[in-house]
Amino acid sequence: MDTVRWKVADPLGNEIHLTEENVQFHIIGKHDSKDAEVRAKIEPQARFAVENPRFVIRDIQSPGRVKYLNLLIFKTARTF
Repeated sequence: MDTVRWKVADPLGNEIHLTEENVQFHIIGKHDSKDAEVRAKIEPQARFAVENPRFVIRDIQSPGRVKYLNLLIFKTARTF
């Protein structure tokens, strides 16, 4: 079984957990190395979004799964 990094309850009373596999695959490993520093800071923001979402929406591609959305701003070194 995959290592659980944290468990929290969402506002709907569901227990949500983040596994090591999801961190490595979805947050860290699936992306370009240019934004690695910012991605390393995403885990606490993801937890906050699950506990304090602005929106909870159903995932139409995966029945029974929901997405937790919050408006987050990450400070980066890049300017546009």
